[in-house]
Amino acid sequence: MSAKAQNQVVADDVGAKEYTQDWIRTAQLRLDGSSYPALRRLRCRFDDGRLVIQGQVNTYFQKQLAQAALSDFRDVEIVNEAEVVNALSDSMSDPDAI
Repeated sequence: MSAKAQNQVVADDVGAKEYTQDWIRTAQLRLDGSSYPALRRLRCRFDDGRLVIQGQVNTYFQKQLAQAALSDFRDVEIVNEAEVVNALSDSMSDPDAI
């Protein structure tokens, strides 16, 4: 591989990393700026060309709000892996938590 071709591969790799970092940064700023504290606890990562929402929320509604916050991202697929956990029902079912 010529030096010019190697430089292009490196430049493409750097460009791809910057592209994914821009998506993550933009998504994270939206979630961090939410008036819902549960959304501010979520994190985003880029995986196989998709933006993945991760973390825990207390209600399905909060999970939907996270998805809606990123709904105008047209050039990337959003995968919402946020887990709905109800802290109240978890503590009621665990005798050690009482």
